Amino acid sequence: MLSTSGPYSLRVMTYNIRYDTVKDGKNQWSLRKNKLINLIRNRAPDLFGVQEALPNQIMDLQNALPAYRYYGVGKIDGKMKGEFSAIFYRIDRFDLLNSGTFWLSKTPRIPGSKAWDAAGTRTCTWVQLRDRYTFQIFYHFNAHFDKMLAKTGKKSFESLWQPAALQKNRSEVFVMS
Repeated sequence: MLSTSGPYSLRVMTYNIRYDTVKDGKNQWSLRKNKLINLIRNRAPDLFGVQEALPNQIMDLQNALPAYRYYGVGKIDGKMKGEFSAIFYRIDRFDLLNSGTFWLSKTPRIPGSKAWDAAGTRTCTWVQLRDRYTFQIFYHFNAHFDKMLAKTGKKSFESLWQPAALQKNRSEVFVMS
């Protein structure tokens, strides 16, 4: 089991950073990003997830926080187009063993596929990490659920357990949204 206290405790954060749009007026990304970067620096999480992050926001975080690396893809094309549900991890503490993204839909391997009754595309990003301090291997999932639609939210949550259940080893699993 992963420690939640002591010298090898694991600090985890999640943050819906809202996509970058000038329509946000006084809340636009250019006015918010330094607050988030300072929050992350002050809390010093070992892992953190972001939702609704556009590529420029991912790069802003990566450039400002060089102690971290991220994994994530754009929800539209599985590359750089659209919002990310990215996972950032400390490179001095973790080794990335495996990673992937699936779409919260009937066709989870098809980039851009939409959920059951959702208007938009939703993804779940996952990483398999090895903790260099404890040598524990675990999975970390970061999803962006559709909060408005009951069927989509329920099915999206259920879909998280399929990839986790397919893993042969008995690793710990963390899920954030």
